[in-house]
Amino acid sequence: VLRITVMTELLPIAKLTNPADLKIVFRDIFRCYRWLVEEAKILHRDVSVANIMYRYESDGSIHGVLNNFDHAIRTDVLRSPSSHQRTGTAPYMAIDILRTSPPPIHLYRHDLESLYYVLVCTVCPADDPTIRDWFSLGGRLMAAIKRTFFTKKGLTPRAGFESLNMRGFNEDKPYDDETLGGEVSFDTFSVIFEDLA
Repeated sequence: VLRITVMTELLPIAKLTNPADLKIVFRDIFRCYRWLVEEAKILHRDVSVANIMYRYESDGSIHGVLNNFDHAIRTDVLRSPSSHQRTGTAPYMAIDILRTSPPPIHLYRHDLESLYYVLVCTVCPADDPTIRDWFSLGGRLMAAIKRTFFTKKGLTPRAGFESLNMRGFNEDKPYDDETLGGEVSFDTFSVIFEDLA
């Protein structure tokens, strides 16, 4: 028996050079991921440059495609870490996933953080020293470097606002860990991604 599957060609996000198209692709990926979590109750757990693709429609419009669900898991069965292994692609992993052993329960905010790192790596030059180490280091050291990414010179808040900048990392319980105290949620990310296109 011979079977042939015909699919729309998916292209890697690294091939995109038009900023307007990039905005549309990231907006689509954000919407897709939000739908996966809120409606289908699925966490992707490996949001990375390699898993964000795009396609062109016959009318020439572009659409982002979230690809590769090998590490995906249903949210209704995820109340403890599914294994003692980290899931995801290291340069795009959330800080909590990198620095904690065994890894914590994977939350949707971890995938949103990964999406943010994909955006950073897509729009910054590959040899940018700020992110270059993400591709050669691992674990806690990479987590520390990513954490300083948010507080390094150029991103440092004005005097008096330092503690506000770090409250998502330092907040005491009780506290909504799933959204870093409300800082990393679909609502806060929609401000970024819905306004892109």
